[in-house]
Amino acid sequence: MNDNVKCECMSTDAVAALLLRWAIAFLLFFAGLNKFLGEGGVFGSIRMISGGFKDTYLPMFLVLPFAYIIPFAEVVLGVLLFLGLMTRASLLASGLFMLGLQLGVLVLKNGDAIFPNTVYVALIVGTLWFASRDNRYSVDRLIGIR
Repeated sequence: MNDNVKCECMSTDAVAALLLRWAIAFLLFFAGLNKFLGEGGVFGSIRMISGGFKDTYLPMFLVLPFAYIIPFAEVVLGVLLFLGLMTRASLLASGLFMLGLQLGVLVLKNGDAIFPNTVYVALIVGTLWFASRDNRYSVDRLIGIR
């Protein structure tokens, strides 16, 4: 067997970008879907999210719009990342979104969620790095978006 033969069809960067992109996509999509399908539906989820901040120093005029955006953003970003459509913009939006969630976790002093949210941001950064190197398994590649 010749160890010098390389398969050019599968780059490690492309596979890493795909797997990381899908991991984040599944996380976001199903988190959002659960908010739509859970008890009380999307409005029950919004009430629960915003209600958690009623005794904090964050004003409700900031909390409520974000609470309304969360389920929709999770589903849309999850789909975009799964497909690899507008990958860089979707990853940037996902990173900013996760930082917004991180802010909420810090305000709520929810120590159990601080580390996982930080890991999600790191995964998004890593995905962005791999996708910028080789994003061949994506709709972006099929339609010629760099």
